[in-house]
Amino acid sequence: MKAFIGSATALAALTMGGIAIQGVRPIANPDAPVAGLDAHETHGSLSLIGQFRTSVSGWLWVRTDLYLHNGVQMRPMLDQEKQRNVVSENSHDGLDEEIGHAAVVTVIPSRERDFRGIFGDIERATSSYKDMRNHSHNDPKGALPLFRLMTWIDPQFIPGWTVGASVMCREKNRAAYDKALAYLEEGLRANPNSITLLKEIAYTYVRPLDNLKAGKVYLDRARAAIAPADVSRMDEDTKVHAQEAYRWLVLVNRDLGLRREALDVAQEGLTKFPGDHLMSSEAEKLSLRPRRRTP
Repeated sequence: MKAFIGSATALAALTMGGIAIQGVRPIANPDAPVAGLDAHETHGSLSLIGQFRTSVSGWLWVRTDLYLHNGVQMRPMLDQEKQRNVVSENSHDGLDEEIGHAAVVTVIPSRERDFRGIFGDIERATSSYKDMRNHSHNDPKGALPLFRLMTWIDPQFIPGWTVGASVMCREKNRAAYDKALAYLEEGLRANPNSITLLKEIAYTYVRPLDNLKAGKVYLDRARAAIAPADVSRMDEDTKVHAQEAYRWLVLVNRDLGLRREALDVAQEGLTKFPGDHLMSSEAEKLSLRPRRRTP
């Protein structure tokens, strides 16, 4: 009887422990959006076919992220965590920054940021967890077929185009840049008013290819798409790219010698993004008349 009571007590304790783990899991592992999936909030999701496409491409996106991170689930760091100075577990190979994961942590918390004690140790021991501080990735080229597949299934899934192109550009040669540009152009044909794609194409022309005139063409298109839009209604990712488009257009116009146009863009950009340091600084410099050279 004592043995039976002891076993029953142990079983009850384990059961209560399991319930306790489940009860605190939302606190230890807070819900965080998967980067890029908010791009599915489009007209396509209103139809049954659209819902199928977004769910499949979303699943492929998650599988791609798992592949790159060696099977460990990562998530963007929450604002509260940044305020608490939680250390990001981003990689040392630079890929996290390239794909928009500048500050990431593991979905299952590390011991340093887990208040659950032994229960947290149990979850780390029984789940796909490992310390990912300064981690490395699997070869991202191996994920290119997944990006290709997700954009075929759902051409409106913008991160499939931008991140796929970013992976192509890691080769850092003209053939790779041309391949990335062709891929982004295909995405732009499916999303002709995408601020994000216009800005990414422009960035590829301006930075690695040093073709300011070609970059300006796409930045002007991005500006035309942003100007009538209500920035406050944009999703966070699009808002970031819109602000970057204005910044790049100011700098490109300046470097092409188009000072008046650069000033106009800076002033217009500041109405959309008040307090932007780069645009404020450039607007102030461009407002000053250039000094005449003395003979």
